[in-house]
Amino acid sequence: MHAIPTRSLPVSARRRALHALLVLALFPAAGGVACAQLREWTVVDAALQTATTQALERYYSVVTPDSIRLHYIERNSRSFPYRIRGTADAPGHPGVVVLMTLGQLTIFPESNIRVALGEDLYRLLAASRSAGGSDDRLLPNDTFGADDWSSGARVIVSFDRLDAHVSPTVGVFAAIGAPESNQFWWCDGTWRLGMATPNWECALLLPMAGGATPVGPFRERLLAPAWGAAAAAHAGDVTMRARFATPGDASFDAAHIGRDYFVHTASGEASYRYLTEAGIGAFQFDVGVTYNEYARARRDAGEITLTGHARRLSPLGAVTWTNQESTLRWRAGFNDFTPQLLFEARLTSHLWLETDLACAGLFRDPASFEHPFYLYITPRIKF
Repeated sequence: MHAIPTRSLPVSARRRALHALLVLALFPAAGGVACAQLREWTVVDAALQTATTQALERYYSVVTPDSIRLHYIERNSRSFPYRIRGTADAPGHPGVVVLMTLGQLTIFPESNIRVALGEDLYRLLAASRSAGGSDDRLLPNDTFGADDWSSGARVIVSFDRLDAHVSPTVGVFAAIGAPESNQFWWCDGTWRLGMATPNWECALLLPMAGGATPVGPFRERLLAPAWGAAAAAHAGDVTMRARFATPGDASFDAAHIGRDYFVHTASGEASYRYLTEAGIGAFQFDVGVTYNEYARARRDAGEITLTGHARRLSPLGAVTWTNQESTLRWRAGFNDFTPQLLFEARLTSHLWLETDLACAGLFRDPASFEHPFYLYITPRIKF
């Protein structure tokens, strides 16, 4: 591996970044609407299973005729139990059912479920998780970020990402940067255009010419733009990510301030999460491994060659706390040999605030293509 020029992190700059994050932590999360943790459980009461089947058969034969779903329910209602996904019960409140499944059949959103079941049966299903042996488990529920599929939001907008949900389980998005690799906003030199679902997303990477000039708190881009592709998948509590990019003429034609041209050519992640609840809120623990590769590129007589690589295989670890009302979230982690802090607050029913701090220069000398620290702040609007 070729030697990479490095920069140091001034102590005063490090202190300013940490002070800014602490000030944001004191920002009031007033106006937030309480939102309980998302859970999933099995309906174990035989009478409730039968009543749900009868209600759905009536719904798909009379209210919204659908012979395919009706035939599936008639054939499988005795073979599979109903799985309910909804919010946990609260004193005086039975909770909310956001999705229910029978084998391969999925019924959503909440408004359709209410019409199909009727209010009385709906309340019984919402409260059924308290039944013994109901296989109750806590689910990740990202009501803060762009990966939010339970709130019913159709459009999610922040500085670095725009999501449009064309259905409750399919969406399209455009995003800037690679925040999973601590390359926020335009620092990665790419933007993404892709498709997302609750379980996976895939996108094309396209070069981004802008960003070579700092604007306010957003640092200048030190990486060269590139073409590529990225994908992520969630299988239960396991997350896998992969990203590949290659330099092209756009890498050299875009405005550039560095001495060398570096491209973020590859990254990957494999991680596992564990969720648990406590009296003060919910905790998520993440462990895994990440890989990042940066290549030095050169163009001579129209031919592009790679003259060196910087590769880092790093452990991943993080602890995330969300309060019981789901209005505040803290995350402290370590990724790509870089400490990370994240703070998010729900300010109103439609407005969130996200703050990310990554300190690559805290425990190591940052390379010439990365900033010693980066503080990224963005509002997020959902409607």
